Parts: sequence; structure tokens; C-alpha cells
Amino acid sequence: MSAMTVLPWLVVIAVMIVGWMMFRSAEKKIVSLISEADITAKKNEQLDQDNKFRVAQVIKQEAELKALKAEFKAKQAELEAMEQIATVDSLTGLQNRHGLETFLNRTADIIRRDSHDLGTDRRKAIHNAVVLFIDLDEFKAVNDTHGHDVGDELLCAFACLLLETFKRPSDLVCRWGGDEFCIILNKMTLDEAYKLVAILGENIDKLNEARTRKGLCVIKASTGLGGAFELRSEMPIEKIVDSFRAAIKQADGTMYEVKSALRGG
Repeated sequence: MSAMTVLPWLVVIAVMIVGWMMFRSAEKKIVSLISEADITAKKNEQLDQDNKFRVAQVIKQEAELKALKAEFKAKQAELEAMEQIATVDSLTGLQNRHGLETFLNRTADIIRRDSHDLGTDRRKAIHNAVVLFIDLDEFKAVNDTHGHDVGDELLCAFACLLLETFKRPSDLVCRWGGDEFCIILNKMTLDEAYKLVAILGENIDKLNEARTRKGLCVIKASTGLGGAFELRSEMPIEKIVDSFRAAIKQADGTMYEVKSALRGG
């Protein structure tokens, strides 16, 4: 066989070999790409599962947080209701002595905050207050003669009258106990307090006219003033509260002096 006859075949064989090698190389690349695609797909699938898990966890945590908030609000409402029961007189709806203490501490805190609002000029923050102590006269006789239901009605009627007379948000009307009432008048001078006591007397007279027409027991009351006193914003809270307590004690003593004078000594 001549060289001219063999050469074409060699070329064909060489081309086939090169083609086969290129095919194998392409095949490897395709396999590699498919493998990488599978790996990427698996990673994406895993990421998708992880994301779904995280989303589920977030939804679960949000639900738990919502439940905790609802429970907290319920507990808070329960505590507020318990505090309301603890600080309010069940008969008249007025604050009781525990409510009075809460009010005094809150008032003292407000007075103290005035010092921060004024900065270095603290001593200009002066808080005037007056304490009244009121006792119903001949109340025991009402209970003994007409019964406790009538006495309770009288107490409730007088409590409403006090709230109508002393109605500023800064003031407090408290049932001290039995037929005794304590009133805290914040930011008020003694002259202003005397005017309010006079108005209370007029209101009692008007109410008694209506009660007499209805055949109800009339209201008789003696009032004692604790005097006007000054509270400075730089004073400690405990000292402010103690000043109120001292004024209450003084008003209580004054009230009994008034009662004694009305009885003729």
C-alpha cells in the first residue's frame, strides 16, 4: 500500500481520535455541570427548608409573645382591680385611708419633680396645702334610732356632697373611718379653704331642705382645719408625707374642739 493511500486513513483516524477526546472532555464538563447543578439545587432546597423553619419559628415566637402580652395585660388589670378594692371605701366609693396614703406619696413625688423642672432654683417651688377633717354630728343617734341602712344612706349622700364641693383633680376626699372624712386641698391658701368650707355649709343646707321634704334624716357636720402649710420641692418625700400626716392630726384635733364647743364644752 502506497503512502498516498495510507495518509488519508491516518488523517481520518487522527480526526476521530481528536473528536473522541473532545467528546470525552465535553462529557466530563457536562457531568461536572450537572453535578454542580445538583449540589446547588440541594443547597437551595436546604436553604428553603431552613428559611421555612426560621419563618415557622418566628411565627411561633410572635404567637408566644402575643400570648405573654395578653397575659401581662390581664394580670395588670387584675392588679389594678385589686388596688382599686384596697384603696376605695366599699360603701361610699371614696378613697379609704390606704388610698389616702397612696395619694400623699403620689403628691409628694409630684412636688419633688417640681425641683427638677426648676433646676438650680429649687427653693422657689413652694407647695401650699390645707387639710380638712369633718365629722358627722349625732350620727350614732341616727344609727340607733333609724338603723344602719339609714345611716349608710346618710354617709353616701354626704360623700356625694363632698365630691361635688371639693372637685378639683388635685384634691382628695377620703373616708377616714366611720362618720369621719379627711380632705386634702393642694395648692390652696387658708383663706381659699375657708371659702370652700362656707360653700360646703351652704350645700349642706340646700341638701337638708330637699331631704326634709322627702322625710330623710338631715346632715349635721363639724369641720376642723389643719391650717395652711408650705411644702418645698427640695424636701425628701418622707418629710413631705409626714407634713401631711401632721396636718391631718392637727385638723382632727381642731374638729373635736369644734364639736366640744358646739356641745357647750
